[in-house]
Amino acid sequence: AVQQRLEAAGFRFTGVRHPSALVSPGATIEPGVQLLARCVVQTGARIGAGTIINAGAIIEHGCRVGAFSHCATGAILCGDVSVGADSHIGAGAVIRQGVVLEDGVVVGAGAVVLGSEPGDGPLLGVPARRRGAR
Repeated sequence: AVQQRLEAAGFRFTGVRHPSALVSPGATIEPGVQLLARCVVQTGARIGAGTIINAGAIIEHGCRVGAFSHCATGAILCGDVSVGADSHIGAGAVIRQGVVLEDGVVVGAGAVVLGSEPGDGPLLGVPARRRGAR
């Protein structure tokens, strides 16, 4: 929300791509994305504006990560995962192929998400389950 307000006021943000980031030429990277050290973004992936793909995170083929989301250090999104905008995928979390997560989801560090999970509240544990409210 802060970045969007600043952009409306005329500010412009540039993306960051660490030299060790591996990004397929077949991936779509929207403006203002930060691709940090040793991250991997595979072909067909789409990374939304203002998103952070942190060190060592892996975004496999066909994944979608919504705008202003954060995939923390070592997070793994297997093929064709869809993560909504304004979401956070915790350090070392794994999301199984084909899973769809809504806007504003929070996946805890080390969680393993095995299926699509509608609604709010954090996803925690192995296998990940809804716990508490956002």
